[in-house]
Amino acid sequence: MSPLFGRSGEKAAQEEAARAEVARLSTLSVSALAAEIMPGFGPGGPRPPGFGTSANSLQIANWLMASHPRAERYLRQLIRPINEGIQALVTAGLVEDLGRVPISDGGRVRVTALGETAVSEGTVREHL
Repeated sequence: MSPLFGRSGEKAAQEEAARAEVARLSTLSVSALAAEIMPGFGPGGPRPPGFGTSANSLQIANWLMASHPRAERYLRQLIRPINEGIQALVTAGLVEDLGRVPISDGGRVRVTALGETAVSEGTVREHL
């Protein structure tokens, strides 16, 4: 087998893994996805340097899929479920909508004090 076929097979496997993860995340209940999103607001979350403590849906999608190197083409499929998960987090008081732009249009949210506590204590699901 030539190295070219080996790399092609590896890329295909990475792409399939990314597709499977998007499918898994997309089929979670809103509260289950919200619980998966919330650790992103802790240390190592989706916030790039210089953006403070807020994040938008695309940054969250990138964070959720960070371990899948071929995920970029599937990220947009996660935006709607992520927006629903964010809304659940807002309703629970774990994050707040910064309100400048609707979440569905790329608006940003930031973690609340309650959210920080829930992440650090591992009690996010109890608030949802």
